[in-house]
Amino acid sequence: MQVGFRQKAVFEDPHQDGEICDLKFDHSVRLRNHVKATHEGGRDHQCEQCSSAFARKGQFRVHVETVHEGRRDHKCQGCGSAFGHKSGLKQHVRSVHERRRDHPCTVCDSAFDTRSHLNNHVKSVHEKIKDHECDQCSWAFSQPAKLKSHIRMVHERKKDYSCKQCDSKFGYLGSLEKHMKSVHGKKRDFQCSQCTSAFSEAGSLKSHVRSIHEDKREHQCQLCALAFNVKGRLQLHVKTVHGKIKNFKCEQCNFACTYAHVLKFHVRTVHEKKKDYQCDMCETKFSEPRNMLVHIRAVHEKKRDHQCGQCDSAFGHANSLKYHVSVVHEKRRDHHCPQCQSAFATVTKLKVHVKRVHDKIRDQKCEHCQLSYSSADYLKKHVRAVHEKRRDHQCPHCQSAFGYASSLTLHVRSVHERRRDHQ
Repeated sequence: MQVGFRQKAVFEDPHQDGEICDLKFDHSVRLRNHVKATHEGGRDHQCEQCSSAFARKGQFRVHVETVHEGRRDHKCQGCGSAFGHKSGLKQHVRSVHERRRDHPCTVCDSAFDTRSHLNNHVKSVHEKIKDHECDQCSWAFSQPAKLKSHIRMVHERKKDYSCKQCDSKFGYLGSLEKHMKSVHGKKRDFQCSQCTSAFSEAGSLKSHVRSIHEDKREHQCQLCALAFNVKGRLQLHVKTVHGKIKNFKCEQCNFACTYAHVLKFHVRTVHEKKKDYQCDMCETKFSEPRNMLVHIRAVHEKKRDHQCGQCDSAFGHANSLKYHVSVVHEKRRDHHCPQCQSAFATVTKLKVHVKRVHDKIRDQKCEHCQLSYSSADYLKKHVRAVHEKRRDHQCPHCQSAFGYASSLTLHVRSVHERRRDHQ
């Protein structure tokens, strides 16, 4: 018996010169299974509980046991994560605990734990091949599995992976596992060396460092001045702001968004008033850790690394600088009110305008006095400036400080610039 031979994936007919890909296998059975499943599309074992299909009966059985029956018999001794098959546990140990990345990309510095992940990276990132198009929208993907997941999650709105400890549901098994690890298991194994933030995934830590500490925004919106550190956030921005696609509506207000998790975040932060991240240097609370870090850098550390090239203004965030240039120097007001001639720099300001001026709604009531406001941001500024007597806006030319940014602007223009625009 011939054992341990390696050959390239070819069709079963030896007379055909039909090399399909460069994958190699240590057994002919695995080669035939690969050709059948990958190149011939042979997935004869259809799951009756979902739309998944498999080339081998063993794969189908593992799928049913792990996904639908919830069996996780193979437990990791290092972190407690459990898997439905020993191969999943083995891969978990190699990639998470041993941090092995044996498959480096020859084009960039990225490295991956499996050859398939490397192949997907090269195809989608470097070759820009997205040949699997959705017939219901304009999205395209580099892998059929991602297209399939997209259809099930976005168009069919199916989320088959439910958390047994809370009401959360997910479209991906990996998303459920991340949720279990970070939310219920409180596992944050990837610690940031520059701040106290910790993450459950190495990719999340990398994204955090690039966006918060290095302030890199490599994904530029072609329709406005905003830029993002993650391509997914750019896509979300384009769909929600420019594409106006908002299928998820809040039952408590007029807010609408593109994705369910954004709506859930809106309910938690706006209606339930949950802000779990408090600044250690003041009492300000935030709904996201990145907003807290930006606050610390700008307010307490006084870091203004982003200097405007047209005036003396400096900002702690790249997007703040872009917003300043767009609004102050370019005078852009791209969001027009449908009921009057007013125009605004952001959708948020337009909504506040409509709510305050046209709808006459002031539902944000101050607990300390009789005043009420049309937005939570205005109310927050009122409480800080009037009741807490905070003067966070320091004049760069003298010792004067103000509770409102607008008051500081008026002070600088009238006192130091000697401008009298309203005579």
